Amino acid sequence: MTEAPFDDDLISQADCENLWRRVLAMAVEDALQGKKMGSDTAASRVRLIQQARDYITIPNRDFNEVCSLAGLDPEAVRERVVPMIAAAPSPEELADREASSRLNRPSRARKADKPRVPRPGAPRYTFDGKTMTLNEWSDHLGVRVETLRARQSNGWPIERVLTAADHRMRNAQ
Repeated sequence: MTEAPFDDDLISQADCENLWRRVLAMAVEDALQGKKMGSDTAASRVRLIQQARDYITIPNRDFNEVCSLAGLDPEAVRERVVPMIAAAPSPEELADREASSRLNRPSRARKADKPRVPRPGAPRYTFDGKTMTLNEWSDHLGVRVETLRARQSNGWPIERVLTAADHRMRNAQ
């Protein structure tokens, strides 16, 4: 399959502005809610939320360029968003809220009403006298299957994949 060359003429000005408006909307969402911050610790979430707020509230060339590409006046955007940031919970409150919602989220084992049926041919792993798929181990251990898969893709032996303590839970206690 040959790769088609990129052609700027096929993209309209409106398409470009919509793209940059979405980028700007994501920055505002990060500053107000901080929900999509890919961070494990409250301290780093606070730092990322504050950086998002500074990006909007402190005049800078990058923000001005994004607004310009979005077809918006940076000062008008800032005038509208700064009061919203002032009324929003502090970065510390947002980080604490996210941390407590993570801890209070039911584990997969508790929220599953019925056991999942493994797909045919799914690999099975034996540990401690039990043989199960990763999904079944996830339900059994109350650990997200994504966590088990990530450990496995990092080359961990199955014993470590299934028994490693979650460092975030230790830090939260």
